[in-house]
Amino acid sequence: MIVSAPSDFTEMVNMGMRLEEGVREGRLSRDEASSSKKYDSSFGKKKDNEANAVISGRQRRPQIRRIQQQQPQQLTNTYNNSNTNNNHHQQNFERKKLSFDSIPMSYTELYPSLVLKNLLQPRNPPQIPEPLPWWYKPELCCVFHQGAPGHDIENCYPLKYEVQKLMKNGMVSFED
Repeated sequence: MIVSAPSDFTEMVNMGMRLEEGVREGRLSRDEASSSKKYDSSFGKKKDNEANAVISGRQRRPQIRRIQQQQPQQLTNTYNNSNTNNNHHQQNFERKKLSFDSIPMSYTELYPSLVLKNLLQPRNPPQIPEPLPWWYKPELCCVFHQGAPGHDIENCYPLKYEVQKLMKNGMVSFED
């Protein structure tokens, strides 16, 4: 005896088709002694051009969980808690905004002096993401990432984060 409960009609039809195929191929046998019901000999026979079931509709696609990883490159976190929802089943996460202290010069001007003073070392180029994100600009190169394409030094958040740490530790100051 096979015990299984289909979750929807399509699954039930597919299960029936697999059972019929198993009986035809001899993998399953019908035990006459275990059933007290007798069926008419015409039961189960179908005429040519006759359909038992017609299925229409959309099939469900399997759910795919996408995991997005972020590197901890944040200095200050800004969180807007204006929309409080205490529903434990649904959590709303907002993007955390990065904010850096302003500096009186461009990062292009600052970077060579930090390297000369051995306060910064160039980083290895990151891997090129697949598929390319919307912010990726292949025509730009970052000196901090050894000329890697995708962004320039003015938009290099790891560099900005390192400069922010140096400022916080008092190793770099911009006094007039």
